[in-house]
Amino acid sequence: MPDYFVPWDTTMISPYFNRIFGTDSHREFIMDYLEGHKKEFDDMTFEQYYNNYVVSDAMLQNLIKLAEKNKVPFDEEDFNKSKEYLKTLMKAHMGRTLYDDNAFYKVINDINEVYQQATKLFDEAEKLAFHFDEAEAQ
Repeated sequence: MPDYFVPWDTTMISPYFNRIFGTDSHREFIMDYLEGHKKEFDDMTFEQYYNNYVVSDAMLQNLIKLAEKNKVPFDEEDFNKSKEYLKTLMKAHMGRTLYDDNAFYKVINDINEVYQQATKLFDEAEKLAFHFDEAEAQ
């Protein structure tokens, strides 16, 4: 058992969400979207993208239509359950395509509970390391 256990919140994942990703509908949508909106991102730095870009509801509606073409029937209840998570993942995947892998992780870590908890434990780790060094010195 780890020193700190962070349970993974799966309440935002739904079968509908899994089908969208399982059929690569999200990837197809992102590639098409970025191809059609090149100028929008041409001069945008990653920091501008990270701080200001929002995946819109209209974009999600277009993803839903594309998923339906890919034989993923719309499920409103599941969609509503996953909507905010889906927006973040779409932004992360778009960031990876536009910039690099680091962009993906910067965006996704905003909702990564394990990462967020780990960043809170740096002071605790220093205390433990210092205590360990003192114990060894004795």
